[in-house]
Amino acid sequence: MDDADALRERIQGTVTGLLGLLGLDADPLRSREHVLLSNLLGHAWGEGRSLDMGGLIAGIQAPPFAQIGVMPVDAFYPPGNASSWP
Repeated sequence: MDDADALRERIQGTVTGLLGLLGLDADPLRSREHVLLSNLLGHAWGEGRSLDMGGLIAGIQAPPFAQIGVMPVDAFYPPGNASSWP
């Protein structure tokens, strides 16, 4: 997608829907789960790849990037936290 705003909206809507299926009402700006999944989708879609459920799970377990914003991934979302998701 060439329109960055449309891409952000699509990512936000997709992640909100996925987390809703898990029973999580996650704030897109405050929820670490929402931010992590948004970054995973943004990273994959930015490379022209799609993600299936297996790819999302693998990305949660071992994100394909080192930082989220200015923070290291491990500081933002320490390893092992994914097991606490419903």
